[in-house]
Amino acid sequence: MQNNSIYKSIETAKNGTLIPVLQNGRTIESRYNPQNEAQRFIENISENDKFIILIGVAGGTVLEAILNINPDAFIIGVENSQSDIDFLKGIELVKKLSEKQGLILTGKENLSSLFIQNYFPVFHGNIKILEQKSWCNENPEAAVGIRGIIQDSLKIIFQDYSVQSHFGKIWQDNIIKNLIQSRELKIPEDKIKKIDNSKTALVVAAGPSLDKKIKDIQNERSSLFIISTDTAYSILYKNDIIPDAVISIDGQAVSRSHFMAHKDLSSTLFIFDLTSNNSAVNYVKEKNGSIIFSYNNHPFSNYAAKYFKDNFIYLYTGSGTVTIAALDFARIAGFNKIKIYGADFSYLEGKPYAKSTYLDSIYSGNASRLLSTEKQFSHLMFRTPLIKINDSRFTTDVLVSYKNSLEDYLKSTGSQYSTKDDYYEILVKKNESESTNLLSKIKTSTLDFKSFILDFTKNYDEHRVVKSMKELNQCDICLLPLMSQLKMNENINNESFSSLLNIAYKTLLRYN
Repeated sequence: MQNNSIYKSIETAKNGTLIPVLQNGRTIESRYNPQNEAQRFIENISENDKFIILIGVAGGTVLEAILNINPDAFIIGVENSQSDIDFLKGIELVKKLSEKQGLILTGKENLSSLFIQNYFPVFHGNIKILEQKSWCNENPEAAVGIRGIIQDSLKIIFQDYSVQSHFGKIWQDNIIKNLIQSRELKIPEDKIKKIDNSKTALVVAAGPSLDKKIKDIQNERSSLFIISTDTAYSILYKNDIIPDAVISIDGQAVSRSHFMAHKDLSSTLFIFDLTSNNSAVNYVKEKNGSIIFSYNNHPFSNYAAKYFKDNFIYLYTGSGTVTIAALDFARIAGFNKIKIYGADFSYLEGKPYAKSTYLDSIYSGNASRLLSTEKQFSHLMFRTPLIKINDSRFTTDVLVSYKNSLEDYLKSTGSQYSTKDDYYEILVKKNESESTNLLSKIKTSTLDFKSFILDFTKNYDEHRVVKSMKELNQCDICLLPLMSQLKMNENINNESFSSLLNIAYKTLLRYN
């Protein structure tokens, strides 16, 4: 059997320890006493290092030494490839370590996903990255590649953590208020039954190219089921186009502005995520809008949705974009043909959005000689570095990530799609929808909110001390986004994880 590993054999060191031998005949560990060498290597490790990435697993002696000092640490040991890990498991120590909870051995090809899935900044704090020097010297290209993967993964992690740090409390407040609100709403069965999925579903986003598509939408209106993102709603409304459905996932208070110019919302079905701003929900309710709630991968809303079975629909939001949520709504509503207008993921001809979004009125109202409307839009576009696509189009790293997230979603559902003139044409895979409207399964909420809170907090213990992520239960994990925001509060940011967890639970107990 051909060996694709960087290692070729296993030999015994002078003290009896099994160590791997590289293809060039050298070893990573000492051929005399690997344990003594490992002890010197981990001198700067302490029990405060809760998340460690070790580049170079080799015979496992360094990993063993780390665990002897800090048994509660979460550790990822990375090698050049999974072939290397498989080879190293021929050493009894490595095999034993690979079975330990809280320790992962992986090739670099899976490092990013495992890192992102398992690192929680609010619990783990800073990351400790250790490099076995001899391993990196022997595998310089692999070491450079692994360092790059770690840095790219950290960008994704801290982008998500930054969002949680800003919105954690807002999301939780909205979820609770919307759960309470859902008791007062009846499922609009008439509108759900009238969804004609033999039409083409048109998802409308608010990118600048939408300006050129308004006439097409007006001309084709009778053959379309229009699903508007909340940002695009004002644009359609001001062009006398009443969408069939509107999707909103924004937790910020400004999202209410999308709907305020409209006096009667009774013709449209509104789908609000449980994390959506509750004042926007209230406004739509007051203006006779029909409302159903959705949920996404936020752990608290996910928990609530499973607790109250069939009261809410799941919508996938990808990297957190309402366009993907609207696209997922079209799919679960049973549409086989879908178009997307206005999903530019770029700034076109100096414009971040199409005309008539809520920003037009806000910026115009704030305009002055020193702060023109154009200057405010420029500030919006230039808040992060721009990437030039051509002379009239620019994008950013964030917008590129949104585009990739949307197209990854389409690929994951097996949908066929093409892009032309700034719009998408999509054919949903038949066995994904079978022309079935899954929305018909939603039931009117009969939830007992007080029982929900009592059940959620029944395991709360203010004297509990959490030393490891494996000690967290499902309800603890639901509170991590809120704790991320609490961690940013200068009055409590030095509190221990256990103390922050207590504070998070107490915010829920007030609803008891």
